[in-house]
Amino acid sequence: MRATSAHCSSLKASPGGSATAQCHTHPAGWTANLGHVTTYSLTLAVALAVVGWRFQLGYAPGWVAAGLALNAVTHAWADRRAPLRALAVAIGKKSYWDEVPGGAWHAGRGGTVNRGQCHIL
Repeated sequence: MRATSAHCSSLKASPGGSATAQCHTHPAGWTANLGHVTTYSLTLAVALAVVGWRFQLGYAPGWVAAGLALNAVTHAWADRRAPLRALAVAIGKKSYWDEVPGGAWHAGRGGTVNRGQCHIL
């Protein structure tokens, strides 16, 4: 099991290899993103199961599943960057988003924005 790989990390925000040449729904970026989110979610589920078993926490399975599903959906949405940037523009934070060295498409690959910026929005 992998929570992410170099391949997924390099493609998950990509609209398909070039920020300007291809659309934001290109399958390579979505496939990498969903692979990352799936393995990350499975890692979380295993960690929750181990901690819950070890400390006899008695999680409610339905609530755990709902939390993991919500986390997966919002994680995949934010990792694609374009929807997150659209939110930043919509709420008047475009200049903040654009302060990322090299632009937002480089976030996670030397830039400083991603979930940290999502939390500030």
